[in-house]
Amino acid sequence: MMRGSRTRLAAGLLVLGLVASACGTSDSSDTTTITNPVSTTTSSAVGTSAATTSTASTTIPGNPRYAGIVRLGIDADFVFPLEDFDGTRRQPSLNPILAWPGSPEMARLFIPGAYRIDAGSGQLVPWLVEEIPTLANGGVTIDGDGAVSVTYRVREEAVWEDDTPIVADDLAFTHQLLTSDELPITGRSSIREVHSLIEAGSIETSGKTFTARLTAPDPSYERLFEYVLPSHVIDIPTFADDWNDILWLSGGPFTFVSFQPTSTPSSTPSVIRFDRNPNYWEVDPDTGNSLPYLDGIDVLAFTAGAIDDRDLVDAFLSGEVDAMVGYLVPPWRLDAFG
Repeated sequence: MMRGSRTRLAAGLLVLGLVASACGTSDSSDTTTITNPVSTTTSSAVGTSAATTSTASTTIPGNPRYAGIVRLGIDADFVFPLEDFDGTRRQPSLNPILAWPGSPEMARLFIPGAYRIDAGSGQLVPWLVEEIPTLANGGVTIDGDGAVSVTYRVREEAVWEDDTPIVADDLAFTHQLLTSDELPITGRSSIREVHSLIEAGSIETSGKTFTARLTAPDPSYERLFEYVLPSHVIDIPTFADDWNDILWLSGGPFTFVSFQPTSTPSSTPSVIRFDRNPNYWEVDPDTGNSLPYLDGIDVLAFTAGAIDDRDLVDAFLSGEVDAMVGYLVPPWRLDAFG
């Protein structure tokens, strides 16, 4: 399976599309007839969903129904210990900032970011913040000496799972953590590279407003704050080890409930459970209903190398999983999808 930014982008699109479908709109009529995919399969390496879905007409209640658990199958190696580049043996982790294949695909379920990827257009759209900073909206300014500054304004309603407001200090803390030499972020070096655009000592915060100068007028600043982490519960020195024990506080649509890793590769998938976040702050823009509509998501993590890759495809075709994330169906298996 191909790894890297394109695969993560594609998987992110699928997860976001799945969550979006779970957060679909409803109206005041008794029923609404929609045409929707019967099943969502894999995401492709170029950022679009593979054309392997069929459609059917479905009648759903006009009022929102909060119910259902979706099962995601994922090809992942985070379910058993891995070795760092220096030979250090690290315990299984869902920490998406470290070098754990598969964990970034799930991050959007419970870790908010300044932006997310629109499943339809593939474009960056604001999520945790009011707007992605640009010259047009005043979020990007150029001083007389040519220095470029960016300003982020966190949405007023945004809160963590424990009802603590998400504020600019959380962005500043996230930057501090991502640029810390204490963390083994070698596997996600692009995160550190983007954050190196922020000029040291230039960060200013006030309530929900974050401002910083850039070291260069680089358009990749738009990818700052892919993740925003809660400053009031994280200890940087132990960040690489305590993720599983603390069960990190959610700021996204789902809460991280449980993770059952295995000590060795196994043909039985590990299960990661996410439940609806009762304090999630985002609402359906068309109806005003609280999101998400799903009760939860079960991620079934299939260990690459431990079993034949075809078993994940078989799990999808048999209905054991409702979707596959971060996996490319090999050409010789495409016939099975009709």
